[in-house]
Amino acid sequence: MKKPTVLVLAIFLLAAAAPAAKGKLILNLYSTFLDLPANSFTTQESQYKVFPEGKASYLVWRNMYVWASYGNFPLRDSWNGWSSKAVFAQDLSFERTLSKSMLAAGCGYFIGYLEPAQFAVKGEVGICSIANAIDTAVSQIGSGKLLRSDEARQAGLGLRLNLAVDYGLRKNLFAEISFGYSWAGDTIDDVRSRLGGLHLAAGLGIVL
Repeated sequence: MKKPTVLVLAIFLLAAAAPAAKGKLILNLYSTFLDLPANSFTTQESQYKVFPEGKASYLVWRNMYVWASYGNFPLRDSWNGWSSKAVFAQDLSFERTLSKSMLAAGCGYFIGYLEPAQFAVKGEVGICSIANAIDTAVSQIGSGKLLRSDEARQAGLGLRLNLAVDYGLRKNLFAEISFGYSWAGDTIDDVRSRLGGLHLAAGLGIVL
C-alpha cells in the first residue's frame, strides 16, 4: 500500500475516532531536529537534519497511553564534496537522494495536567522502524545524459525513548518539547550502519 493511501486512511480513522474519544485521543505535530550518525554503507558523514513528524496517542488507563509516530524526509548530496570524487571521471556527475522514514509505536505515562497554564511531563518507550532508500544517478556533466541509476535499501528495527515537557496554552491545546534517542541498525555486506540517533522535537498538541 502506497504512503499517500495509508495517510488518507489514517486521517479517516482518526476523524471517526475523535467524536468517541471524549478527551482520550491526543494528536501532535512536531518539527524534529535529528542528529544523524555517520553511515558506513552510504559513506554519509554525521550531520543534522530537521523534518516534520506526527504522533497520535490514546489514553488507555488513567495517565497511561499508547502512541504511534511517523516522520519522513529526503537528503540530497553529490560526490562533489567527497574525497572519493577524484577516483571518478571528471566529466561525470554523481547525484544521490537519500529518503529516510521513521515509524515508531509504544506506550507512555505522563505526570501533570494538559490544561491551560499547567505543566505535564511525559516518558515514552517503544519500538521503531527506520529505513533508508538510496537512489544514485550518474550522468554526463556536459550533456546531462543519464548513464546509470542505482537503488539501495536499508532498514532496521530498534528501540526509541522519549522524554517530553508539555505546557497548556488554552483548552485542549498545548505546546511540547521532546528529547529522545533511537537505536536501530542494519548490516549489508558485513557493513554495520547506525540508522537512528539523538532527536529534539518541538510542536503543538491537541486533545480530542
